[in-house]
Amino acid sequence: MSEQSTGVTAPGLPVAGVIGLGIMGGAFARNLLKAGFTVIGHDVLEANTQALVSEGGIAAAHALDVAEQSDIVITSLPTASSFHDVISGS
Repeated sequence: MSEQSTGVTAPGLPVAGVIGLGIMGGAFARNLLKAGFTVIGHDVLEANTQALVSEGGIAAAHALDVAEQSDIVITSLPTASSFHDVISGS
């Protein structure tokens, strides 16, 4: 993540959650931050979550925390089984 967020949330924008902050999910989160959204994210790899934080995002300890704190949630997960695990709370 190379470009940093402005740190200013645009009025009226929903809080965006991103679960899965790898190559694609990280890009989603970065672009949302650049657009002024507050972004809360979680990834099973702590380094990916910390990359979000370094760009101005908020780390969540669990996928459930992302869902509870966000108005919209984007998932970017590598397999159908990992998606199922997130949705079912496994």
